[in-house]
Formats: sequence, structure tokens, C-alpha cells
Amino acid sequence: MPQALRWKLLPLAFVLALVAAACAEPPTPSVDVGSGLRFLPEVADSLNDAGRYPSIVTNPDGQPVVAYFGFEEELEEGEVPISRPVGSPSIPGVLLAGLSDQGYWTRGAIAIADQIPNVSIAFNPAFEPSVAT
Repeated sequence: MPQALRWKLLPLAFVLALVAAACAEPPTPSVDVGSGLRFLPEVADSLNDAGRYPSIVTNPDGQPVVAYFGFEEELEEGEVPISRPVGSPSIPGVLLAGLSDQGYWTRGAIAIADQIPNVSIAFNPAFEPSVAT
């Protein structure tokens, strides 16, 4: 077979293989997700550097309750920090999040460094200055 003809057939073979692969029917996935109660990954608190060293339990209704540490996010020079919503616990702190029967997270604190004037924090946290160190 002449050299010039071989170089013309090689791209043609690749194009035909690509067309055949594109026209093929994709495989049907077979996933067994099981049954009964199971945990689904969700983010309970995404602000700042929250979620360090979590401890997870379930309440009597089977809903998850998560205790975790929350710290201030380390920002690069010139970055603007994300503001925390009114009613959220201050950081640093030992934080707590619980999932309601309706499917939304209630975030509060177990212990925070300082009391926030005129703001009520969920779960009635302790105010412990040593949390800040």
C-alpha cells in the first residue's frame, strides 16, 4: 500500500470510529440506593470557616443534629468577608445546627466568645471569652 494512501485512510478510520461511538446508545445505569432511613449529604452552615471537627447525632425524631467549630475565614489581601446574617452566632464559637421536620436547618451556638447586643441566638448559647483563643 502506498504511503500517501495509508495517511489518507488513517484519519478516515478515526472519523468513522468517532461517528460510531457518537451514534451508539449510552448504557443504562443501574444504581441500588437501598431503602429505609439514610443520610444525604447537605451543607448546614457554609459561611466563613464553619464545620470543623463535626459531631453528628440524631434526635428522637431521627433528624440530624450537628455540633461543630466555626472560625473566621482567612482572606487574601483585598478580599471582602462574607457578612453573617442577623441572628447567626458570632465566630469563633462552638456551633450547633439541627434539621427541622420541614427540611430547613436551624443554626445556633453552644458557646460563643461574646454576647451580641439585642440579638437572640438559637439554642441559648453560653458566653465564654476563652472560646476566642
